[in-house]
Parts: sequence; structure tokens; C-alpha cells
Amino acid sequence: MTTAPILRVLIISMLALGALTTTASAQRERGRGKEARKARAELRTELRTWFTSSVYPTLKQWHDAYDAQLSASDRATLQQLRTEARQARQRLEDGLGKLLTAPRDERRDLAEDIRDDYRSTMKSIIDRVAPIAKSSRTFLRDLFDKNETQLEAWRTDSRKIVDAWHARHDDEGDRPRKKMGGLPLLGGDGRKAALRFILWDGTLEQALNDDDGDRPDRR
Repeated sequence: MTTAPILRVLIISMLALGALTTTASAQRERGRGKEARKARAELRTELRTWFTSSVYPTLKQWHDAYDAQLSASDRATLQQLRTEARQARQRLEDGLGKLLTAPRDERRDLAEDIRDDYRSTMKSIIDRVAPIAKSSRTFLRDLFDKNETQLEAWRTDSRKIVDAWHARHDDEGDRPRKKMGGLPLLGGDGRKAALRFILWDGTLEQALNDDDGDRPDRR
């Protein structure tokens, strides 16, 4: 066999080996990706179960107490604003679903339209809820100050759940997103947390899918 055929055989062999290695590596990464998603789903389920049984009932009582201290007029206005906010979130989710299947060259414009619609709608809602938030500021501050011990206990419990999960899944690729393990509606900036609490419709579903603050779940 001459030098040229030998080189061709070596090159072909190296390319084949590289292809096999790349394929095996890709398969391993896909396997790891599936395992990571399964592990994160496990954490979400644990946090949902904990929140539903240990946090939501008390949080709903606080929310009912907040609504009860409002005037009839403010309560009616707030119910309308909550409906508008829920509809805006639904339009956002529907829009994001359409974005996934839209032609590539249309996605940028569609994404901007979806974003602008949501932002303008929420700005209008926040502007109209501001007087209600201002008039009930003292009640909310007293409510959360009085229950700070309970809030901290919830934060501790959620961290324990996440820490136990980490002990079972210590692979770096299985780490949850930063926000997983926090408290929905009550995390983050105080003013924004207050607005989320006020605009919350009181349902478990909306609490579990709080889009702006710390939360135990994101579907």
C-alpha cells in the first residue's frame, strides 16, 4: 500500500472515530439533559406540594383580610383590575405559544408586539391600582410586620427542601433556576411584592405561577 492510500485510510478512520465520539457525546448530553429536567420536575413537585399545604391556606386568609378592609368601591375596582391582569397574562402566554411556531423572519416583530401589549396593559392596571395600594399601605405593612416570623419560617422550610434536593442531585447540570425555592407573591422588591399581592386573584394556580417574584414553581 502506498503512502497516499494509507493517509486516506487514516483520515477516514479518524473522521469516523470523531463522528462516533461526537455522536456518543451528544447522546450522553441528551441523556444528562433528560435527567436534569426530571430532577428539576421532582423539585417543582415537592415545592408545589409544600406550598399548597403549608403556605397557601394562610396566605389566602391574609388576602381575604386585605380585601375585607377595602371599601366596597375599591373592592369592585380591584376585582376588575385583577380580571384585566389575568387576561393580560393569558394573552402573554398565548402570544409566546404562537411565537414558537411563527416563521423565523416574523418572530422579532411578533415578540415586540407581545411585549408592548403586555407592558402597556400592566402599566394601565398599575396606574389605576396605585390609589388603592396607597390607601391600604398601612394595613399591608402591619400585616407583614406582624407575621414576619411566619414568613421567615416559610423561607427556611423552602430552603430546606431545596438543600435536601441538592443532596440527592449534586450534579451541577441539575441545579434549579435561582428563583426556585422562594416565596411567590412575597419575594423581591417590597413595592412590587405588595402590588403582586394586591393584584393576586386569590387562587392557588395564580400563586404557583407568579411571574415576577420568588416562587416554588414555574410550569
